[in-house]
Amino acid sequence: RRKALAEKEAVPAYVIFTDAELAAIAKQGEGVALSALRSIAGIGKQKLTKYGPELLKLTDDEASK
Repeated sequence: RRKALAEKEAVPAYVIFTDAELAAIAKQGEGVALSALRSIAGIGKQKLTKYGPELLKLTDDEASK
């Protein structure tokens, strides 16, 4: 997903989310809220606004598997 977004926006994948940010998101577990994502270093208002809702949908989808 990150790679596809990066290609669409013509930026490196780490601009979307770094590996460290993704690892921190994974540690949050299922049912994570946008406010919890905001506490992760490197994830600010802009990333939350742009990618947050889709990210939450993806984490919810993975948790339901």
